[in-house]
Amino acid sequence: MTNWDLIPIVPYLLMTPIHGLFGCVYAYAVKLAVDDETYRTFCKKQCESFDVLMKYCGYDPNEDDDSKPKE
Repeated sequence: MTNWDLIPIVPYLLMTPIHGLFGCVYAYAVKLAVDDETYRTFCKKQCESFDVLMKYCGYDPNEDDDSKPKE
């Protein structure tokens, strides 16, 4: 693998901060549009969907690597 093989992922890496910014603006817009209880439900659902995505990618957010005994 050479450095030239990594060129196709550069646009996606540049888009990541933009997606994060739009995600923050969207969450803030939802907070302004709904009452506090509905917003907390929205945040809880977002966290649950993020946990499912992370588990699908192979990372368990509930698993702590530091708690495992070292051999």
